[in-house]
Amino acid sequence: MTNNFKYRRGAVLMLLICLTALSVLKGQKQVPTEEKKLIHMIGRYSNNKVLLRWGPSDKEMWRRVNREGWVLQRATVPDNLDGYKNYDYEASFTRTILPLPKDDVAWETLFDKDSISIGGWISLYEKRPEVPGGPVEQLLNQEKSEKKAFFVGMVSADRSHKTAIAMGLGWVDKTVKNDKSYIYKISLKSDSTVFGFVLVDCSEEYHKYRPIGLETQSKEHLVMVSWLRELNNHKFVSYYVEKSKHKNGPFVRLNKAPYVDVRPNEEKGNTGNIYFRDSVQQNYTPYYYRLIGLDAFGIESEPSEVMMGMGKDFTPPLAITGLTILAKEDSSVTISWKKGFRESDFKGYIVRRSHDLEGPYLPLHEKPLSFDTKVYMDRKVNPRAYNYYTVTVIDTAGNSAESLPRAAMFEDKAPPPTPTGLKGSIDTNGVVTISWDAIHDPTVIGYKVYSSNSPKHTFIMKSGDLITDTTYTEKVALRTLSEIIIYKVAAVNRGFGYSELSEGLELKRYDIIPPNSGVFKNYEMGDSSVTLTWAISSSSDLDEQQIWRKDKSHDWKMIASLDKATSQFTDNTITFGVEYTYALKAKDDDGLVSSYSPFIGVSLSDHRPLAPVQDLKVDFDKQKGAINLSWNYPNASKYQYIIYKSRASEDILTYRRVSGKNAYTDKRVKEDMSYKYAIRVISDEGKESAISPIKTVRVE
Repeated sequence: MTNNFKYRRGAVLMLLICLTALSVLKGQKQVPTEEKKLIHMIGRYSNNKVLLRWGPSDKEMWRRVNREGWVLQRATVPDNLDGYKNYDYEASFTRTILPLPKDDVAWETLFDKDSISIGGWISLYEKRPEVPGGPVEQLLNQEKSEKKAFFVGMVSADRSHKTAIAMGLGWVDKTVKNDKSYIYKISLKSDSTVFGFVLVDCSEEYHKYRPIGLETQSKEHLVMVSWLRELNNHKFVSYYVEKSKHKNGPFVRLNKAPYVDVRPNEEKGNTGNIYFRDSVQQNYTPYYYRLIGLDAFGIESEPSEVMMGMGKDFTPPLAITGLTILAKEDSSVTISWKKGFRESDFKGYIVRRSHDLEGPYLPLHEKPLSFDTKVYMDRKVNPRAYNYYTVTVIDTAGNSAESLPRAAMFEDKAPPPTPTGLKGSIDTNGVVTISWDAIHDPTVIGYKVYSSNSPKHTFIMKSGDLITDTTYTEKVALRTLSEIIIYKVAAVNRGFGYSELSEGLELKRYDIIPPNSGVFKNYEMGDSSVTLTWAISSSSDLDEQQIWRKDKSHDWKMIASLDKATSQFTDNTITFGVEYTYALKAKDDDGLVSSYSPFIGVSLSDHRPLAPVQDLKVDFDKQKGAINLSWNYPNASKYQYIIYKSRASEDILTYRRVSGKNAYTDKRVKEDMSYKYAIRVISDEGKESAISPIKTVRVE
């Protein structure tokens, strides 16, 4: 390796900075960045040639450039500093590029070999249908038609590089050398200040990626194949889904044309996956799937990992009919039902019981009952409780059909005794607590509570559910014209017979009204804090405002007590990644405290940089004539690494990028020279570390 070539690689970063600041390498007027439209350009080096692709920013630029043409230029990155003195694009390479003419025979040849090219031709030359209506309507329909043509054209170019070349959106450069780097520039022929460029290093073959995140989901006679959109669509523009009966193949492609994810962005935002449906005739037959990605040049990726999928039976059996529940005097219950049709995958019946109509219903036996069993007796019944029953049919696939619940009704003709000994109170918050003496009667299964604001009014049932304890609590309004509230209690037996109402318990309400709390208006996140803003309580007797906070690990805690004029507070004690909930409380001059205000939830995202590499090792392998670099980093395979290199007397420059590795061998070294190296870590989310400590090594 020559010293000049090594210098050329180190100077690539300097060249890119110059190209970003100037519209061309030299001799042209600079145009402000905000006035330029984007031309996106990419390049790949593969098999001793460079593949190029570019595209316009919108349909207006596309329509214009199809008439006027593109200008493609190339510049070879110099090997040494002297090469930059007269550095410019190569005049011998510069060319004007236009789409193939409408009637060019090359289109017909391309149609026979590549059906995708038909879409490219249609987007360029298909006559747009005339739409009736006035000038405004015609203009709107023309705009819609051109948008569709632009979309079809760009998708066609993405799916086939040959089509992109025919459309004037791609090129193949076969005149490159494999030890050089090149800058390619594409610009509008009519306006050279609108351009895009790409750097292509021909010293290394293009690395093929493989699709990741492949998953399968079982449906009825259907397998849903999905893969991660965000981590794949920036590498691939379309996909082939392949299937096999065996894990190691052979695999057959399920889609003849590459599969393109063309849903609108607003729909894509609803999910992180791309889906492909494969219908299967037989459930529970395993199939193996893998994914092939195609980039913008039509180059196929390495296959993804193989995932197994199968169709599954999700059809439940028919439910039972004629469910009958008979409660007997011996406190047992007989459950009977009917079912005339037996499914081929029938597994059995399960009888379940619950003391609540809403469940949960627990099975009464360990193994499913046979098809011929249509009666089941429950001898472990609590006659003092509610007893509801269901019968569930299950099949061998785990699907089930549950009947509607039915209650067991125990007959009890004698009313229960009337409750006595009522006592209770109302606290300053309006919380009512009453109790009464327990009735020691085996037929009593609970109590009902009634109330009224006057002994002359009708008493209304307060407790919807049966109360099995001898206490009752509720909260009543303190802002009311009635100062008293009267409570009575009735006992309920297992036959759901009610006793006479008890003597009334008269309680007096406290005439105390707590203040209203404030209401949050907004919050702003800082680097390590959150600032809350709120509307102050409207209560005239407001004396103090309280800030309360909780998270998943801690219950509510007051973190600040503020005067009645403050409407903003900054919390500097929050931690990255923890979700906090805040609430306000108001306290009046009598010491009464409001309830919590409507909550507001915040979370401080972690924007801290990645930790730098601390243990970079650099050694010269004299036998191989190369320098070995190695380093340790947690979860090293998840990150990319930028390698910096320079001579010992020079500033370090970007040299290489490696992915998912923690070692690199540099063969481009020269004897009797000292080199410096450093490492920077980069994540897929764009987070970076600081540059590691610099290591120096000498080549002997």
